Amino acid sequence: MGWITDLLFNAGSGGLFGMVGSLATTWMRLREKKLDNQFQLNLLDKQAASAEAVASWNAFMASQSASASDMTEKVAPWAANVRAVTRPALTAFLVVGAFVAILIIDDEAVKANALQSFQMLAGTSVAWWFGSRMTTQMNQPTRK
Repeated sequence: MGWITDLLFNAGSGGLFGMVGSLATTWMRLREKKLDNQFQLNLLDKQAASAEAVASWNAFMASQSASASDMTEKVAPWAANVRAVTRPALTAFLVVGAFVAILIIDDEAVKANALQSFQMLAGTSVAWWFGSRMTTQMNQPTRK
């Protein structure tokens, strides 16, 4: 057993262990650097995709506000009147349709389906109108 300890614990084997340790450390650093570079590349890809999405959204919003301003400024008076009466007329139609369904339809199952349809249409249209009104107001500059 003496020759094994002499071999393992002398200056030559110390140098050999030092080289193996140095190689292992270098390999670990290179692996860490590679993983870090891969992470940075993935992060840059995500940031580029995010920047593209933001730019696309900003372009869409600019086109929508430009087309909305074009519509209000360059529309014929009769078209503006038709556009102004569309929402109230549709609301009145949905309310009248619901009452007609209550009064005219005798079958309870058909009446329930008709009322449910009118409620869904009315809810959708009102939510859409107020939603579009809110986004229009949010996009306008605030006045002080």
